[in-house]
Amino acid sequence: MKKVGDKKLTLELVKEFLKMLPNLRISKEFPPKFQEFSKERFSIYEPLNSFGEYSVEFLAAIFDLIMIQEKTNYPNGTINRKLFEAFLAEKDIFSIVSGATFRG
Repeated sequence: MKKVGDKKLTLELVKEFLKMLPNLRISKEFPPKFQEFSKERFSIYEPLNSFGEYSVEFLAAIFDLIMIQEKTNYPNGTINRKLFEAFLAEKDIFSIVSGATFRG
């Protein structure tokens, strides 16, 4: 919904998510603490809150935590990064979803 509402800003948001990845580390804390997320970092994307069900703040926070989880459980894992790269490359939804569910 965000991409339909403002394609350019949504793609910039996804680029910002991908910029977070190299700095995320394995976490030994429970619950884990945010490593890259801050409300201020994502405030420029707030116009996207008009589109879709979830706020940019929520999506960014969840992205941080999911990627920490992937780093912690699968240090060499790339499935989530690949999904966001496919979205950024504007792949069709079938390609994105099948990439998320493929077990090889």
